[in-house]
Parts: sequence; C-alpha cells; structure tokens
Amino acid sequence: MKKLFALLITTAVYSSVTAQDIKTAETYFTNKEYDKAKTAIDNALNGNFNSDPRAWIWKHKIYQTVGKTASPAAATAILFSGFEALKKGISLPKGDEAAILVLGLNINEGFNNYYITFINNGSALMNAEDNSNALANFKNALAVSAYFYEKKLITTELDTMLTFYAGYTAMKADKINDAVYYFKKIGDAGAYGTDLQIAYGWLCNYYLTDKKDAATARLYCEKGLKFYASDEYLRSKKNEVERVSGNMNAFFNSYEDVIASGKATFTDYLSYGAELYDYLYVDNKATTDKAVRQTRLFEVLSKAYELKPGSAETNYILGMSHTSNALELDTELKKTTAPEAQKSKMKTERDASVQKSITHLEIATSLYGAKTSLAANDKNHYKTSLQQLVNLYKFTANKEKQAATEEKLKGL
Repeated sequence: MKKLFALLITTAVYSSVTAQDIKTAETYFTNKEYDKAKTAIDNALNGNFNSDPRAWIWKHKIYQTVGKTASPAAATAILFSGFEALKKGISLPKGDEAAILVLGLNINEGFNNYYITFINNGSALMNAEDNSNALANFKNALAVSAYFYEKKLITTELDTMLTFYAGYTAMKADKINDAVYYFKKIGDAGAYGTDLQIAYGWLCNYYLTDKKDAATARLYCEKGLKFYASDEYLRSKKNEVERVSGNMNAFFNSYEDVIASGKATFTDYLSYGAELYDYLYVDNKATTDKAVRQTRLFEVLSKAYELKPGSAETNYILGMSHTSNALELDTELKKTTAPEAQKSKMKTERDASVQKSITHLEIATSLYGAKTSLAANDKNHYKTSLQQLVNLYKFTANKEKQAATEEKLKGL
C-alpha cells in the first residue's frame, strides 16, 4: 500500500511538472523571454503529456515568434517546426478549441502567416543569391499550400509560381534532382505564366544534354513553344534536338515555319543561313537536296544582309558561302567535258561568286578590324576571312591587296 501511495504521489507530481512546463512557457512568452519559452515548451512536449493540444498550439505560437526574429536562413527550420506543431495541435481531440483558447484568432490565419513568411523569406534569400536556403523556404511554402489543398481551403493543387521558384532556386543551387522534380511538375501540367519558359527550356536542355534523351527533350521544347512560340532559347533547343536526332527536314522546317509566320527576325535568317552553310559545306550532309538547300542558303542570307548590312557575321557567312560555291564550280569546270559555251557559262558563274565573296569578306574584315576587342569566335572569323581573301586575291592576281592582307595576318 505504501508503494502504491508513493507511486500515485510521483505520478501526480510528474503531471504537475509537465503542466507547469506549459504554464512556464506561457509565462516566459508573456515576458518576451522567447528562448526560455522555447526550451520550456520543448520540455513539456518531451513528457507523457504531448497529447495535450494546448502544448502543440503553444509550440506553434512560440516558434513562430522566435522564427520571425531570426534571419531568413536561420528561421527556416524553426518556422517549419512551428507549422508542424500547429497541424499536430488541431489534429488532436479538442484541438480547435485549444487553438482558439491559446491564439484567440481564426486558425487558418496562423497557417496563412507561415505561408506568407516562407514566401517572403525565400524571396529575400533568392535575391541575396542564397539559393539553397531559398529553396528550403519555397519547399516549406509548398507544404503549407499542399495542406491548404488537403483541407479544401483552396481549389488549385499546383501552386505554379511557387513550384517554379523552387525549381529555379534548385537550378541555381545545382540541386539537379530538385530542379528536375519541380520543373517536371510544371512541364507535365502544361503550366503557363510569367518566366515559366525557363522551366521548359531547362528541362529540354537537361534531357538533351545530361540524359541524352532527345525524345523527352523534344516533348518539353514543344510544350514550352506551345505557350512561348517566339522564345529564341526554346526554339534553338528544339532545333538542336532535331539536329541531334538527324531529322534535318524537321530541323530546317522549324526555321521555315517562323519565316512563314511573318515574325522572322534578322537573327532567324542569320541562324538559318549559318545552319545551311554548315549542312552544305562543313558537315557535307547534303545529298539529294543539295541544290535546293544551296538556293535557300543564299535567299535567307541575302534577307539577313538586307535587314542588317552592317553585320560582320552575315558578311562573313555570305563570303564563305560564295567561296565554297566558287570552289565547287572551279572543280567541276576542271573536270567537265561539256561544250565550250557551257564551260564559258560556268566560268562566268564561278568568277561572279569569287567577286561576291571578296566583297562580303572585305566588309567582314573591315567590321571585325574596327572593333576594339573581339570574342574568340569573332577572332576566328576575322582570321579566316583574311586567309580566304589572300587566296581570292591570289586567284584574281591582285598582288597589291594580297600583300596588304598578308601583312594584316602577320599582325594577328
């Protein structure tokens, strides 16, 4: 009997201590001694009375307050613990009553405060380029959003912009798995909104470059282009997909579609011309379609030149295209057994291509040479233009210009 009595006393004392911990936490909180309040409420919940919804609601109230005074990065885990505590508290029997008693406000307002704080902290961290901690906050905001949806407080399951920012900060933080996860949620849902083309472009590039999966890359490029038809990055990635797949008709048709739409820009014509040049004269992939592609090459490059005659790159590609055409004609002329009249016509055509090449390469070298600094690619084009001009001047027996150009080459 004495042992039983002692046990009852011990139990009563323990219950009193645990209950006192909640009261102690409340007292510390009222006195604005928030760190002590946090320790006290943790002690209360470590006891056998953690089924008391009041303790969990108090943990939320204390942790939310502590989190609001911490830096955005330090607050992340504290605030999420507070959010989980509020969920736990109202899920217990009489949890709603305890929440109203402790908080004295609408329960949903407490959840909404977490949602807004996580977004604000995530945005501040993202702007400070602390992308890892920004991602953690956006993940927490998404957890709150998911809870809202589960409780039927909102009707939209996918929080598009939050999901985008989670993917974006993951991308910036080199957290590839997270970036894929969040961007795929957007891409698979066919989401559309400000800046979401970044997600589609990133997915297209990821599957093309990292996963070597052209089919999936094409899927996301096409989804993105459905909403962002004029996005140059998406279009370039779609073209790259087709090139890698060896589907050259689809590749070139993508440029033709833009031209047919009436929305083609100088860049579209120049890029198309550059691709045709590589196809015809660098990769030498043209077979049965060579004549058609050559005709189209000069058409699109001429349009690019018309739109921007002062473009060094346009003049460079035009000059090199005419040189390549002249070389082919010269080779054919040396082999042909055609009648003299036909040979004369071929010679005239060859010489015309030579002169056109000289004209455009001279413009290109003048434009490149006038720049105070050149990117690596432009330096290569400048040097190649000069080398090609030396050959052309030699072919046309223009010794004066040949010598002057050779001097320029020595100075590079």
